[in-house]
Amino acid sequence: FDLGTDFNYHDRDVVVIGPETQAMRASFDQFWGHERTRSMWQLNDVAQRLVAVPEDGRLQASQIAVAPRMRRFQELAGDPAWITRLRGTRVEAARVSYFSDPPDKPFVAREARRDLSERMVELIASADTELLLQTPYMVLSKPARATFRAMARDKPNLRRRVSSNSLAATDAWPVYAVAHKHRRVYLEDLGFELHEFKPYPGFSDAALNAKPPNFVKSSLRIVNERAPPLDRDIPRRSLHSKSIVIDREIGIIGSHNFDPRSTWLN
Repeated sequence: FDLGTDFNYHDRDVVVIGPETQAMRASFDQFWGHERTRSMWQLNDVAQRLVAVPEDGRLQASQIAVAPRMRRFQELAGDPAWITRLRGTRVEAARVSYFSDPPDKPFVAREARRDLSERMVELIASADTELLLQTPYMVLSKPARATFRAMARDKPNLRRRVSSNSLAATDAWPVYAVAHKHRRVYLEDLGFELHEFKPYPGFSDAALNAKPPNFVKSSLRIVNERAPPLDRDIPRRSLHSKSIVIDREIGIIGSHNFDPRSTWLN
């Protein structure tokens, strides 16, 4: 929510209004009521902070560092004119469906379930003209690479764009390293157009103009022209949204990262 003073995730949040909220509520209840769910009091680091709050166990607004902004949010929520303007920005969809992995996904035989990953593969494979993927962590599993290879072979005119974090923007450098290892495959074999999220607004002309083949000279040019440093007085940004747009007709917004952990665990 852009409330951090040194680091902020840029996410994509939506408000859903309609009957599909019942399925969403059932999914949340399924997770909160699962036998593997733990109370915050069972987490040592969280419990220590809970002990430090007032006796009634609730944090007061004045104790929150960003209290002025939170109060402003509360004021807007009670402003009829602002609510009217918010409604004017709504997007009406022909159909809204909610999908979720079960909380015990890693412990259930694959034959006995049809999880979110399989539904998404079916939708992605249905793309005909354009596919846009946005994910903070781009580490495709073997089945996913096989799917995209088949699409590159069978649908050569399909545009496949991917938006992900740059090395400077990511919050998980080891994951970026693994993604970088497969970059040739993504570009050449799968035909992806890769776009990387910058940690700060604006452009670095020195970095954009530093091109091979003289890598050493290009690197020196960046240093000599003083490309913007990572340590600045404004918060660093990191992409955290997970979204898919298929043929500009189907949109998927959710918590699925394109990595094996999301595919096989949750």
